[in-house]
Amino acid sequence: MLAKREIWNYPEGAKVWAGKYRNSHNLLHWHFDCEFISVERGKLEVFCEKKLHTLAEGEALFTDSGQMHYQRALEPDTVLRVIVFEVPSFPRWKRSGCFRPSLRAFTPSLRRTRGF
Repeated sequence: MLAKREIWNYPEGAKVWAGKYRNSHNLLHWHFDCEFISVERGKLEVFCEKKLHTLAEGEALFTDSGQMHYQRALEPDTVLRVIVFEVPSFPRWKRSGCFRPSLRAFTPSLRRTRGF
């Protein structure tokens, strides 16, 4: 399967986009932006740079600029939060590929955040 380049159109003046998805499924793609995915409820399969990751509630995955990836909800009513952002003015991350930070300690504060 060929990966398509995805182009993000941010609101005027913004360099970041945040959203919430239910039962997300997208095709293999890549973009110059970085992406942070957090599972609020359910289970999500994420393919990133030739590795398949299964994320459960409270887990997250960071996808760096230019990395091929897709995601697919594994359970009904899976809910995830996504933050997509540009990083041209920041130095490149370690470039170790996709990585999975633990959000379990932060989950209560994330749930209290509205409009995210």
